[in-house]
Amino acid sequence: MAWARDYLTLGLLIALFVTEASLNADPSLAGKEPDLVAEFEAAPWLLPPRCDALPYAGVRDLDRLLQLRAVAAGGHPKTITLIPYSLLFVDMLQNAIYSMVKFGRVRNYIVLAWSPRDLDSCADLNLPCADATRFLPTPLDNGPDAGHFGTHDYLSIVWLKPAVTLYTLQQGYVTFMTDADVSYANKPVLESFLELLAVSKADAAFQAEGPLNTGVYAILANPAGIALAQKWADGTPAALNESRNDNQALAHLNGQIENSKQTMALMRLFNPAHFPYSPDYYAFIDMDYIPRIDPCDWTALFVHMVSVFKENKREGLRRMGWWYLDSDTGRPCAPRQGGANAVPICQPRQWRLPDTEQRLYNCGGPLGPLGLVHPGERAKHVPHHPP
Repeated sequence: MAWARDYLTLGLLIALFVTEASLNADPSLAGKEPDLVAEFEAAPWLLPPRCDALPYAGVRDLDRLLQLRAVAAGGHPKTITLIPYSLLFVDMLQNAIYSMVKFGRVRNYIVLAWSPRDLDSCADLNLPCADATRFLPTPLDNGPDAGHFGTHDYLSIVWLKPAVTLYTLQQGYVTFMTDADVSYANKPVLESFLELLAVSKADAAFQAEGPLNTGVYAILANPAGIALAQKWADGTPAALNESRNDNQALAHLNGQIENSKQTMALMRLFNPAHFPYSPDYYAFIDMDYIPRIDPCDWTALFVHMVSVFKENKREGLRRMGWWYLDSDTGRPCAPRQGGANAVPICQPRQWRLPDTEQRLYNCGGPLGPLGLVHPGERAKHVPHHPP
């Protein structure tokens, strides 16, 4: 598999890099190559900028990256994980990738960039960065508030996600999409979503939020899943004209997603991880009462910081214990020497505080249980028909 080759290459690279460079790291990691590989595989931005030893180095074409990065999972021959890139959220992106790779065992992710500046800075982080500019529904205006909620560029960027999703599904890839303001627990992410879809006999899975949220989702590359993505993407022009985002538009699709074969897609919704603590979709708005979610709870596959300002997203994850980077107050992430774009990079917090991640490894075995589907209990089939 491509990820296995990447892993072996990275192991040799880390052994070489550690002997030639000095890292401000936990000294106990020295001589522990498997530990080092796990750390740097989850945080490739800690390697020298634009490290050409990585198998995907210099590759920016989405189709080529799909071929390099896709893996088989859950009985599906081709699965891919997509995560949008933004320099505004670069530390949250690093926290999402670090947790998704190290704890969620995701090895098939591609980072989507949509501007030359973002693509260039993404390359400095040694990430598998795809040029997704062609999927933007309208050109960006790059105004002073570009990318902020409700702006022209924000709407254009969020509508890129349905377009890319439709494309990857049409190429035969089961598609998992995640936003950057998400942090993952020690449970296998792809396997958890695919098991939920299997036991629910559903074509797509979304987190519930009056009625659903498009920050994290999985869609099967079957006729029904493709039909769902097609109808979602087809709504782009009307939604942009009405200043509606992708989330609002999908929430109003009816359950009868029809194509020439009269195919119907079934969407499986699941409650957020914080529901056992605070059954309110918008519980994170009140920062004084942020619930401390136990990552070992079977529902806690990930935490998604919805409906809060950018600064509060970081602080909320910190208060819950789901922030794994060493970027506390007074300790900002800083650019690595040699990077062309001065993009901030963050070290794992456990390098300075070794107990930071310990509680994630107490969840019933080295791999942890599946999330979303209760161990030993099959989920009920609950088809969703939005109004």
